[in-house]
Amino acid sequence: MYLHILQRDLKRKKTMNVIMLLFIILAAMFVASGLNNVITVMNGTDYYLNEAGVGDVNIITMGADATGHMKEYLDDNESVKDYKIETVICGARDNIILDGEETAYVRNTCMFMKISDRKLNYYDKDNQIVNEVAQGHIYATGKFMEKNNLKPGDTIIIKHSGFEKNLLLTES
Repeated sequence: MYLHILQRDLKRKKTMNVIMLLFIILAAMFVASGLNNVITVMNGTDYYLNEAGVGDVNIITMGADATGHMKEYLDDNESVKDYKIETVICGARDNIILDGEETAYVRNTCMFMKISDRKLNYYDKDNQIVNEVAQGHIYATGKFMEKNNLKPGDTIIIKHSGFEKNLLLTES
């Protein structure tokens, strides 16, 4: 009975059926395109994380005691194959001074580290691994420089725990 009703309906409303078919084909193309984009991004992200050397788990601790305890735990744990420890200095927006006494816009915290101590690969704007930073220079991301209206060659002051240093900005 339903099949008979459907056959009569298809014979009478041919224009509407063609329009519906076109909409269904378009919807299927959009879904396929979206899925293809998701798969491409997922594979690209995985490739990037492997190239940068990012591990499966990242643990952030503060202080030498916490790092020592974490190192002991990782050494004793049989399921941990390898790990890397990067020593950084965490700072806040008050630690970065621009143009005299104006503090920089920093969303959360900023991290300072020697490039020679790095365990991950960091890339510059030309997609090359940064292996060396000139004495008296500091690399900053384009977003940081854009938010603070800075350009390569500007000078910033880093103040942290009684230490103060003028550094020349280099965009990465």
